[in-house]
Amino acid sequence: MGMSETSALSIWINGASDHLYDLVIPESLPLSLKKKIEKLRDEALDYGHGSKMMKELTMKKYQEWRSLLDEIALGVDKWLEVKAEKAQHG
Repeated sequence: MGMSETSALSIWINGASDHLYDLVIPESLPLSLKKKIEKLRDEALDYGHGSKMMKELTMKKYQEWRSLLDEIALGVDKWLEVKAEKAQHG
């Protein structure tokens, strides 16, 4: 018997969100980038350890976070003045 998609995603975010408890967001980041990071952190902690823990995590939400992570990574690279190229996820 296999694990459901919801269970697998819930276990993933539970482990991944451990790394977001003490996340320090530099004050000098652009406000739009800080808001994206805060959104990702807050939602991940809510699903990983908060009121939504082990509930209703869908592939759609996972894909939303993955897109948000791409935006954050590109934004941080731009802020650091690192030449970046957006990769295609297969």
